[in-house]
Amino acid sequence: MSDFDTPLTRARRAHLDAIRDEMHALAATVTRPPTRVQVDDLWAHVRQHTDDGEQARRLVLSALRLGWRPMGEQA
Repeated sequence: MSDFDTPLTRARRAHLDAIRDEMHALAATVTRPPTRVQVDDLWAHVRQHTDDGEQARRLVLSALRLGWRPMGEQA
């Protein structure tokens, strides 16, 4: 086991993967869904601006429910 492959690291990776899967599943249900990369970029951007990972998750899910589209894309 390497220093970077600990039970805690694996648990965190699994938790973050579950959050990403949740966001991607929700994004797929909206009209003209954003790509997976766009959803990941939005999540990364929101996480940079908040200290609370749960708050970042809620903000991204809310934005997706409201029909968020990346800047520069026409509706």
